[in-house]
Amino acid sequence: VVEKGVFFMDLFRKKDIGALRSMAQNSGLTKNLGAFDLVFLGIGSVIGTGIFVLTGVGAALYAGPGIAISFILASVACAFAVTCSTVAAGWSGYVVGLLSSGGIDLPVAFTKVPEEGGIINVPAILITMFLCILLVRGTKETVMINRILVFVKLAVIVIFFVLAVPNIDPTNWDPFLPYGTQGISAG
Repeated sequence: VVEKGVFFMDLFRKKDIGALRSMAQNSGLTKNLGAFDLVFLGIGSVIGTGIFVLTGVGAALYAGPGIAISFILASVACAFAVTCSTVAAGWSGYVVGLLSSGGIDLPVAFTKVPEEGGIINVPAILITMFLCILLVRGTKETVMINRILVFVKLAVIVIFFVLAVPNIDPTNWDPFLPYGTQGISAG
């Protein structure tokens, strides 16, 4: 039987900083990530497939300029979802598109999931396995790949803004919701 008030005291208990440092030194693990790497890890996880591919599709087919509201709705949904498979499918789309532009067309059965008319998304599986191998190899290698990818993503965004901002025409925002409010959730 827990006495009244004891539960709350245990809930807010703290460890001594000296004890934590001692445990860290005796763990055998080395510190590989700095503040810069942690910031890039966060940026890399936030900037993904959707910002480069799905934005235009969502605006053109579903939400129009109201895609901005769709992003807010999607951010709430993402807080409740596991997104690894979505990211793998997005990377798969990049790879399949890149191969296709080079004249290599892979069978739809092996590049799409059953819901999209395929059997299995092999590129998504291979990409996930590659990333898993990187993670197993070690933090240093993973951090380097993440740095490169984040630099590329940020460069693409900067180039987009430099080219797009001078061409913004607010008259294109009317109607703001061409597909109605249901377009927001679809977008």
